[in-house]
Amino acid sequence: MSLSGWWLGFALVVLIATPEQGETFMQKNRKTALLQGDILIGALVSVHHQPKKQSIKTHTCGEIREQYGIQRVEAAFQAVDEINSNPDLLPNITLGIEIRDSCWYSSIALEQSLEFIRDALSDPSGLSSGAGSSLCPRPNNRTKNIVGVVGPGSSAVTIQVQNLLQLFNIPQVGYSATSRDLSDKSRFSDFLRVVPSDYYQAQVMIDIVRHYNWTYVSTVHTDGNYGQSGMTAFKELAEQFNLCIAKEDTVLSNAEDFVYDEVIKRLLEAERANVVVCFCEGMTVRNLFKATKRNNVTSRFLFIGSDGWADRTDVVKGLEDVFIGGISIKITSPYVHTFDELYFNLSPFNNT
Repeated sequence: MSLSGWWLGFALVVLIATPEQGETFMQKNRKTALLQGDILIGALVSVHHQPKKQSIKTHTCGEIREQYGIQRVEAAFQAVDEINSNPDLLPNITLGIEIRDSCWYSSIALEQSLEFIRDALSDPSGLSSGAGSSLCPRPNNRTKNIVGVVGPGSSAVTIQVQNLLQLFNIPQVGYSATSRDLSDKSRFSDFLRVVPSDYYQAQVMIDIVRHYNWTYVSTVHTDGNYGQSGMTAFKELAEQFNLCIAKEDTVLSNAEDFVYDEVIKRLLEAERANVVVCFCEGMTVRNLFKATKRNNVTSRFLFIGSDGWADRTDVVKGLEDVFIGGISIKITSPYVHTFDELYFNLSPFNNT
């Protein structure tokens, strides 16, 4: 992938925040990674997985994500360092970045976005005002000059963050939010992105299905904007080319195992539909494949997946034998060899 496409990622040690046993993961426990500069970019990355359903009320994030979290952190810092070392890009200006963990979850991303808004709108004079407050000058402890926000990764979460940021005219750039809804400038006037819309993925999926003359397929999508908008585009195109859909299902990424078992059982009801088109986030695909293994039907279906699966090792880890034969789509992106050199030389002792 291009460096410009990656240029918002996050930190190996500074950003990792794991709550203690029984401790809720509330605002006071959230960590940030900050590289100071004359101007700052705010960035939202899911360094942790989203909360499990039983942990949603306490906003307790899941396990650490390496590929979608830590690697993006480090890619961001590498990109900022390269920009600052190039005198032709921002002469006499030092770019900084503040990275916050969105945990792939809307409530947490909005909570973190409010911190960016507070920094972007803070009074540089240091004066306080309002009911019960004095007009006496106070030291201004905020030295941040946030000019925009990059991320988060999920389309559904990005839409909610954009609805908040555009109230304050804070620009937002998406690095992996692909929902076609985000192309609507009448709704999302302050949003730009560096990846194509899901509509093009739906076209590729249709081309694959037609190429192999599969005319009777089932569909599953992640319950959220990414899955819904992508599957809507697929079904519109399927109707144009007279492709029949046997079963349709939707599931939350963080649903319990028994919910995924029920999805697989419903797919099995369509005895002649062996191909399953999955417009799904990575963890949805992983949980579906776990369910096929639990129900001993690993060879029953051929899955066609969107870019939520692609080449992600965290999706297939431990299930490589189950994923054999599946087809997934990946957005074209050149390999950044310099990042490998940086990343594989990191350790907790040289990255503080």
